[in-house]
Amino acid sequence: MALSRRLGIASRWLRGQRNGVTATELARFLAAPTCEVNSRQFISSVEPVDEWLVVRLRGIARPLFWPREQPIYALHMVVSEAMDAANWHYYEIPETRVMPDDVVADCGAAEGIFSLLVQARAKQVFAIEPAPHWTTSLTRTFTDAPNVTILPVALSNEPGRAYLSGGALDSAMSGTRSAEATEITVETIDRLFADRDRPLTYLKADLEGFELEMLAGAERTIARYRPRIAITTYHRAEHAREIAGFLQRLEPRYRVRTKGIDAVTGSPVMLHAWVPTVQA
Repeated sequence: MALSRRLGIASRWLRGQRNGVTATELARFLAAPTCEVNSRQFISSVEPVDEWLVVRLRGIARPLFWPREQPIYALHMVVSEAMDAANWHYYEIPETRVMPDDVVADCGAAEGIFSLLVQARAKQVFAIEPAPHWTTSLTRTFTDAPNVTILPVALSNEPGRAYLSGGALDSAMSGTRSAEATEITVETIDRLFADRDRPLTYLKADLEGFELEMLAGAERTIARYRPRIAITTYHRAEHAREIAGFLQRLEPRYRVRTKGIDAVTGSPVMLHAWVPTVQA
């Protein structure tokens, strides 16, 4: 983790932009090892095989297939974020833990580490990811997993076509064609779940700033099934407030908890939402 990022977050906290982060939590963040060092406690082996790095994670039987052309630092980062419960990006707090019989939508599945971690617990996982280099990786990782369905689409507030460009973990969707962009299919959560009578009980999302658009296309699904939600809010400064308001307008019983401070936007890193009266 870059020193400048640590100092930026400490500065925001000292100026009062704390997002509920305590002094103890800030001190733990500032003293945390780099992702490369931290990820070692979760990775048992990395073996190059053909075009892949075959990554074995402690306690997980199925390996993760990481494309060798993708940067190794990104692998260390996603392992730390997805497996270290102290990381602000960690998706499962006690109220938003994936439970047996859950139907999970992994929105922005990327390399698939979240799907991999919950696959053995969940009833069914839909790994939703439009980037071709990641859908190939997902297919290899989950080739014989009967409860994982890979949906090679992007998510927004209405279906259609769009263009995807960008790097390994920060691809951006646009309506404008460019030389390096890939044309992709866009779907909505409502068309994938509510309109097909698929009860969705868990919604995880990291969509590089398109989280609100995805939620706008999920209104019927959220109102009908009230899924537990773990969603990133660090891409835009206003997202935590707007997403919390959106969910509580749809279902006033939603409780919301945010975590972390982003160095760039100052917003919380993650938002967790759940309806206490709905049992998993």
